[in-house]
Amino acid sequence: MLENKLKVFGLSNHESRVYLAALTLGPSSALDIAKEANIKRATVYLTIEQLVEKGFMHVDYVGLKRKFVAANPEHFEDVVNSLRTTYYDLLPDLLGLYKLKGKGGLVKYYEGLDGLKSLYETILRELRSGDPYYIISKQEHWYELDEVWFEDFVERRAKRALDTRIVFQDSKKARRNVVLQSVMNQKVKLLPSLSAFSSDVIITPQRYVTHSLTHPITAVSIENEDIVKTQISIFLALWNSLPETGV
Repeated sequence: MLENKLKVFGLSNHESRVYLAALTLGPSSALDIAKEANIKRATVYLTIEQLVEKGFMHVDYVGLKRKFVAANPEHFEDVVNSLRTTYYDLLPDLLGLYKLKGKGGLVKYYEGLDGLKSLYETILRELRSGDPYYIISKQEHWYELDEVWFEDFVERRAKRALDTRIVFQDSKKARRNVVLQSVMNQKVKLLPSLSAFSSDVIITPQRYVTHSLTHPITAVSIENEDIVKTQISIFLALWNSLPETGV
């Protein structure tokens, strides 16, 4: 039944019945809605107030008479979007409780470019404002994997208030990132251009990640508190040993 399906949107049994009755009748009196929903009139008034607060009904005045009107069913999309926003706001805190407990930790493997992109999306979702986001990268190879997608990812990451620090192998593209440090909300330092590595490293409070930059693409994500803390310390030691890069 429809009224049971509406419960997923946080509507009680009475709220679902009253909303559906009002939707069926159009602008109506509380008495008419009570009859249609087969609910006592006193209960209907209270239920309508609750629905108005949730945005599922509103009141129209026709002369001196009040008419109660069901919201357009498209309002449910607003509810879904609101829940999605709340979900993404809560996710970092919930993951903070779930991850890195105990000494065992988790090791996860990702294969292929789609798997790598999924991992990047997970990383971005779980980061909280102010979190460290540390990277060691050979940028040209990173972008070559899918330049359009990774540029979009960088733009979305730049909108977050993160402590983003990147150690790039020196190159023309890396030096462009030095110029754009403030714009991209990141700090950049450079390794010598002859530094030899063919994988990227990402370190966040939740995980230590390394992934290949050449095909076949593979990535390893280690979610272990001791390992993450050690890798953060190693990165900061490397960071502090490198000279500042000016614009």
